[in-house]
Amino acid sequence: MENKALQRLEEGVRRLAAQHGQTATRAGQLAAALAKSREEIEKLKAANFRFKTDRAEMRKKLDAIIRRVDRLSEPAEEQDSDARD
Repeated sequence: MENKALQRLEEGVRRLAAQHGQTATRAGQLAAALAKSREEIEKLKAANFRFKTDRAEMRKKLDAIIRRVDRLSEPAEEQDSDARD
């Protein structure tokens, strides 16, 4: 009877050791996936920052071009109104 109890105990210990090994392996896989996800998030944050910065610079350039065009078109409008009078 003690032999059977000892065998069941050893079997339980082996099973738990195997489960522990599987759990440790899975935890390692999840840790690696988490690290990769964090890296990807940081890359995307940097890309988003670059996009916003580039967009802001482009808006400034476009606004400057629009102001120049407006300034160039003002004298032409004044000349047209003078010609009509």
